Amino acid sequence: MIKICIAEDNGPILKHFVDLLSHEPGFSIVSTARSGKEAVKNFSGCECDVVLMDVEMAERNDGIEATRIITTQNPAVKVIILTIHEDIETILDAFEAGAVDFILKNSSASIIIQAIKAAHDNQSSLEPKVAKIIRNNIGSIQRMRKNIGEIIEIISSLTRTERSLIPSILDNASLREIAAENYIELSTVKFHIGNILRKFNVKRRKEVAEIIREMGLADLFE
Repeated sequence: MIKICIAEDNGPILKHFVDLLSHEPGFSIVSTARSGKEAVKNFSGCECDVVLMDVEMAERNDGIEATRIITTQNPAVKVIILTIHEDIETILDAFEAGAVDFILKNSSASIIIQAIKAAHDNQSSLEPKVAKIIRNNIGSIQRMRKNIGEIIEIISSLTRTERSLIPSILDNASLREIAAENYIELSTVKFHIGNILRKFNVKRRKEVAEIIREMGLADLFE
């Protein structure tokens, strides 16, 4: 018997999941909650195998924090995130917090049931290779997401002239080529390139290009 807890602040949706899963052979609903705090309180006192956790309840990402607490207190519990949209930020936060899967609230009954069974069996309804990549690289993904914010701040600090030189830097153009392409003096190019390197805290133009490409921000300069 798979013991299931459900956290969902929307009454009709909560009832839908309870009605659906309580009639599934081998499933047992042992507790429900209408907020992240209530989920932590209610679920910690019962034997639960799988938790269906709404992401946004009383507050934004309320379910994410509840997931973090529940999986820390009881690593054996498998948390599946319930969400409305396949938002990459939410998915990354969920995996980082300890969730093993995510499903859309409007998913078919068969998908929901399969996800619960897979989580209980230490598997995932996600395509295995994708799930493995996400879990194995969640740390670097989170660091990259933080770095993107920092790089965007740097890009925002560039002057109009400095921004106009970035496409040439991405094309690995020489200083003379940059001067010719932008119809400015070589000394002016050196001055602005120096400012760009200082803002990016690097020593070579190649490093600026690598940072922008690695962050997936090259399209900003097309």
